Amino acid sequence: NTSFNNIKLLLNDFNDCKFTSATFYKTSLADIDFTTSDISGISVDLPSLKGAIVNEFQAMSLSLLLGIKIK
Repeated sequence: NTSFNNIKLLLNDFNDCKFTSATFYKTSLADIDFTTSDISGISVDLPSLKGAIVNEFQAMSLSLLLGIKIK
């Protein structure tokens, strides 16, 4: 339950971190690797999300932010 607002992240690899219910706003996630981290329930503005590295399960969850329905 943390908030990242208008921050420049210097690390691009977060191993086994828990970002559950975290908020990312005006914080570029380009090339940030979340594949081994828990990002369930995050809130993020779409420009910040561009270029983030996620696994297939995370991508399915994040698709809801885009309004995409997967059948």
